[in-house]
Amino acid sequence: MAEKLYRDEAWLREQYIINKKSFDEIAKEQGVAQKCIWKWIHRYNIPVRPMGSHRVGKHLSEETRLKISQSNKGKRRSPEFCALISSMKMGKPNPSAALPKSPEHCANISNAKLGKKIKPCSPERRAKIIAHNRHAGQPKESHWNWKGGITPERNQMYYSKEYQTWRSGVFERDGYKCVKCGNGKSGVFRAHHVYNFSEFEHLRTNIDNGITFCYKCHEAFHVTFGYTHNNLNQIIDFLLFY
Repeated sequence: MAEKLYRDEAWLREQYIINKKSFDEIAKEQGVAQKCIWKWIHRYNIPVRPMGSHRVGKHLSEETRLKISQSNKGKRRSPEFCALISSMKMGKPNPSAALPKSPEHCANISNAKLGKKIKPCSPERRAKIIAHNRHAGQPKESHWNWKGGITPERNQMYYSKEYQTWRSGVFERDGYKCVKCGNGKSGVFRAHHVYNFSEFEHLRTNIDNGITFCYKCHEAFHVTFGYTHNNLNQIIDFLLFY
């Protein structure tokens, strides 16, 4: 059995701080459990490194990579686990994106992709994607965002003289300012239909059915109340309580 060197503070500090060995590595060398090493490190008040720091700068061997790949093959992360990872990363910058790339790094990436073509999707792969698409094979009317096939009609309406006159009339009546936040900066206005475009055809060019929002307030309204069944009560609630 190995000598109980882990009880010597100087030796333990050297192994853990200077040689940057992990609890597991020291424990295996001394033939004891990790908990034992942990106890003596805390007894000597040796500062503990962040978890996983001993692996920084180290690369896994091909054999280890193959074992990890084989053990994860066929496994799928649960929706709860994915949501947990997403919540942990939310609001945090991507560390790899923040690192500046040297000219040599950019040149290596460019050379690696040079002459390579994007592999076309095979019929088998395409069929697999369609099979996993929950809307595949379903009628378009069943989609949550279906509005009766009005897209061409909407585009035609937006470029019509009647719509442009309605839009200008709404802006002029509201003093070219967002009714919600008061933003008067030119170029950010949206003429919003109080009663939505798709369901109230007879009110599409009625100035009383329009209100001026800036881009941000217009987006915030639709995030709050959606894009269907919009009405005057929603406008009042949005102006007063949001």
